[in-house]
Amino acid sequence: MLSIIDDYSRKAFVYFLKNKFEVKDKLIEFVNFAEKQTGEVVKIFRSDNGTEYVNNDLNAFFQGKGIKH
Repeated sequence: MLSIIDDYSRKAFVYFLKNKFEVKDKLIEFVNFAEKQTGEVVKIFRSDNGTEYVNNDLNAFFQGKGIKH
């Protein structure tokens, strides 16, 4: 399960996953969804620094979007 909580609004979003390899795709999907729905950009992403969040693919995505991790 991937749970995302917006620190500003305290809204929670939950994605059910079969394995940790799906985190990258769901996180990218969420960032795109949130930016389209709100018209705002994601500026900071905070995580527990698990291996599913700290990898080259997500680092490249965050750098490309200007998101601080």
